[in-house]
Amino acid sequence: ESPTRSFRPRALDAAACASLRAAVEASRRRFPDTVDGEPDHQLNVDRAQLEGLIGRPAVEGLFALPAELLAGPGRHSRAADAAAAPDAEMFIRRYTPGTRPWNPFHTDSAAVTVNVALGDDSSFEGGRLLVCCGGSVRALERSEGEATVHSSTLLHGVSALTRGARYSLIMFFGQPRDEACHFTAESRQAEAVALAELMADRGFSESCAETLSAAQCATLRRNYEVLLSAASVGSVLERVVCLFGAPHLRPSHVARRAREGEASACWSAFALLNYAMDKRCLEHSDGKLGPA
Repeated sequence: ESPTRSFRPRALDAAACASLRAAVEASRRRFPDTVDGEPDHQLNVDRAQLEGLIGRPAVEGLFALPAELLAGPGRHSRAADAAAAPDAEMFIRRYTPGTRPWNPFHTDSAAVTVNVALGDDSSFEGGRLLVCCGGSVRALERSEGEATVHSSTLLHGVSALTRGARYSLIMFFGQPRDEACHFTAESRQAEAVALAELMADRGFSESCAETLSAAQCATLRRNYEVLLSAASVGSVLERVVCLFGAPHLRPSHVARRAREGEASACWSAFALLNYAMDKRCLEHSDGKLGPA
């Protein structure tokens, strides 16, 4: 059974899509994204704010999608739990060639993701939703208001946008995968070792030199040197994964993708080390580094 499926070509009507596009155009943040560390160009919203933009019936319909889509053998309970959540992490994202043109391949930390196209794919060039299914990469052609719902296991990304603007509403339902924030003393050490081996790997360095800019490569190395000064590298890595809900940034996961030749591993390492510089990860509230 495929972990993804296009659902409801008209999950949102044209007026709702236009309202969300206008909202992100009027007010959006530019924080580093957990996937690649680049500015995210998105507007975060809670349920009340979303209802104010598109109406309660439309929001209720979106919140029903996880259970409706993923109900089935081995999935019903988890999907129902995700859909029953009183709220979800939600944001409206804007892509343009000059700001955020793509999104590297990654997996999400939530149990279920709802991704709504806020414009027809024919209104821009590039910017296709890419998914890895059945051993191949598929580009999903979507119309305005169409929702794609998938589980956290789906590897996906957005191809480079070359013309126009692409907008989407992203909704994360349910808790991260069970292992996402489960760290032990042994796993902290293992993740620190995995990162050290990755950063010492010549093939990985060469791949990053081809994938990242020279300035980004320098930042990657500089941030790693700062991280090594921490009392417990493993504890900092744990904080990054848990604080930012980013299990795909575990060094062991990044290293696996690097061995498989995925360029996204370089972006993930760049994002991981950018987030490791956050004082909430490097330090406790008392200003001292955390224990091992």
